[in-house]
Order: sequence, then C-alpha cells, then structure tokens
Amino acid sequence: MYYKIFIKDWDEIKTISRNNYHFIFRGHTQRDWKLKPTLERAADKFLMDYTNLFSHEYLVFRAFKSVAHNYLIHVPEERNFIEWMAILQHYGAPTRLLDFTYSIYIAAFFAFEQAIDDSAIWALNIYKINEFLLNKLESDRKWRMRNLVLHDYEIEIANKLLDYENEGLVKSTKEKFLENRNIIFSVSPDNKNERLAIQNSVFLMPSDLEESFESILIKQFDLKIDNLFEENAIEVSFEDFINNKFNYDTCIFKLIVPRRICVDGLYDLRNMNINASTLFPGLDGQARSLNLLIRNLEGIALDISDKK
Repeated sequence: MYYKIFIKDWDEIKTISRNNYHFIFRGHTQRDWKLKPTLERAADKFLMDYTNLFSHEYLVFRAFKSVAHNYLIHVPEERNFIEWMAILQHYGAPTRLLDFTYSIYIAAFFAFEQAIDDSAIWALNIYKINEFLLNKLESDRKWRMRNLVLHDYEIEIANKLLDYENEGLVKSTKEKFLENRNIIFSVSPDNKNERLAIQNSVFLMPSDLEESFESILIKQFDLKIDNLFEENAIEVSFEDFINNKFNYDTCIFKLIVPRRICVDGLYDLRNMNINASTLFPGLDGQARSLNLLIRNLEGIALDISDKK
C-alpha cells in the first residue's frame, strides 16, 4: 500500500524512528518533487527519449573515467562499475542511482535544510524492494554454495547491468537473473566514500532505463495506480499508521511536513550532531552549516506570527 501522513509535530517523526525496522528514507525540500534519478531528470529536461539513455549513461561514464584518475586517491578497479557509478553520483554527474538513507533523521535534514514550504520524507520498504532478488538468491545453487549475502549478489548483478561494452552480458543478465522484468533493487559499493558512510546511505538502482523509476516501482509493488502523485496515496492519521499500518505490507509512505516543524527539527538535529558540517566533512560543509544561523531569524518570525 501507498500512504500519506500529514505530520503535526517533530515528535511524530521521532516516533517513526523508534519503530522503524524495514524502511529506507529520502528527504525532499519540496513535497511535490518526484522520485527521479538525476539521469532521468536530465533526460526530461533536455527532451531526450528514454530509449537512448543507456548509451548516454555510457558516454557520461567514459568521459568521467578518463579524467578521474587525476583527482582520485583511490581509483576503482576497471570493471567495478557500481563503485565508479557511486563516485559519479558523489560529484554530481547524472546517473541512474537514487540516494536513500537508513536514517529518517538524515532524510529529515535534507528535507528541512532549505525548505520554505511543506517538505516531504519518502519511505520505501527495503524488504519489499529486494524481495525478488532474495528469492532468486535462495534458488541460485551457485550462490547458496558460496554462502554469500544479498549485498554481494546485488553488486554482481549491478556490475553486469552496467557493463556497457558487453551487450550480450547485459542482455543475458536481464533474461536469466531478472527474467525480463524491470526491477529496482538496493546496492552499495564495498568501498564507500566518506559521505556515503556518514550519511548511512544506500542507492536504489533501476535495472532498465527505458522506463521511469516511478513506473518500475509502481509495478514492482503491484500498486493499482498510474503515478505516485499525492492524490493517489491513501491518507491516514499518524495514530492509525503507527498502530495499524506501519508493517511489512506497507510498500511506500510519504510524510508531509509543514515549514514550522522543519525549523523545530533542524535545531533538534543539530543537538544530535546531524548538520551540514557533519554530513559533509570539510570546509564546504562548515560553510553550508552556517545557514542555520540565518534560520534563527525564521524561528523568531514564526514565533511572533503564531502569537498574533
């Protein structure tokens, strides 16, 4: 099921954190932003047909890889495509990956930091996301004998799907491993950069680029809707959600958070040591964290407005 919950105060988000076991989160500064990787956003922006995205992803990858060795301390192995893709994502190149985090607090920070209106926190059921690959792993004799975990299985499949110069391998992976299904699955590189580790991040990766991320997700969760617009979500109260619907059967939920709560949350997050300076180590993060000093004024203005 797909639910939406209008959050009334910061404590409700903290309650979700205390009860969460199987969801991953993504914060959006604006509540109407879609779940859309940067490569897909670029295609929409520049009116590119999705059937061409795989070849253009390869062009981006090759161009970056040709110069990256001049700047990287650790250069990934030639065919460790998912590690290369994580680095591209880190430096802002368009990729098929979509960032999530296991921490609702970190997702809240990204939703609240620049919010000037209602923001949103998306939550996806990680067990449901990986259900197909888990079933494949259990029936794969080779992997059962190797006694390896889902993480390794995901990396192997991701690297095969991203092997741009081996069209036969990409095709056979889709046919053999994925049974010609377009799916989304979670994946994390073995060698995480500092930000990925600190932000407790995980990527969601679509197996195919000819269909939108949201469209694949909707089919994978067997949702009887055409898109993930808010009007297609079932609205439930926070109390009903926590008591009855915060369970394995829930595929997606979206928290809609008013601006006032964003200000309250940012100060609580700062006291948890979750701020730009800790999530983005370095001078750029230190500078970015100073925005909170300006938001002091917003908190005062909102307090005055509430009293009128």
